Amino acid sequence: MNDERDKLDVALAEAVRLAQQLPDLPQASGDPGGDEALLRYLDDHRITAEERESLRKEVHATAWGRERLQTLREGLADVEQAEPPKSEAAAPVRLAFTWARDGLRYLWSTVEPRSLVAVPVATRGTLPDGVPEETAFFDFAHRFGDVDVVIQVERVPDDRMDVQLCFQGQPAEVAHLRVNLADRSGSLLDSQPVEKGSARFAALPPATHCISITCAQQELGRVLLDVHAA
Repeated sequence: MNDERDKLDVALAEAVRLAQQLPDLPQASGDPGGDEALLRYLDDHRITAEERESLRKEVHATAWGRERLQTLREGLADVEQAEPPKSEAAAPVRLAFTWARDGLRYLWSTVEPRSLVAVPVATRGTLPDGVPEETAFFDFAHRFGDVDVVIQVERVPDDRMDVQLCFQGQPAEVAHLRVNLADRSGSLLDSQPVEKGSARFAALPPATHCISITCAQQELGRVLLDVHAA
């Protein structure tokens, strides 16, 4: 029994010794210039045929060079197949009005209205003379990506309003745009393709609306239109 036990102990000790040994790894001896040379070899568009052949012989002369070359090839393939990072969506354009008498009263916006003329504002705690100007029509200009957009808001009869977006850009880009209209909760109310450079939503009630501009189902920009009842 002792002999068998001794043999088992010897076998276990040998197995432990073998398990603790590290395999011999290829060393960078004879390195033909490190990763820079390997990348030059892979990027054969920037070297001559003679340089490439010389680098090939140096790279394949050592186990380290061959294995490192394969690792770099796999890494470059992963980078080429990776999706480009998505850019963050631009901040929405916000427009706010009050539904007043027979017109619209401009409150504020993130872009200046082009049609606004001499609207008095309170400064340093003083009250402006007169009342804010009221008009039935406002328009705003903004740029979404590579497309310029004019946003027109107009009060029409029967206590309704029309909203029209006019686009300027390359015809091929504008032709693929789509404009979507949603309510405050995000429910889709209407969706229109851009035709002849514009899209129009007619007879909308005075309320909060969200207008999004998309191209190939990717959102280019958003307009938040908030109309408060007087």
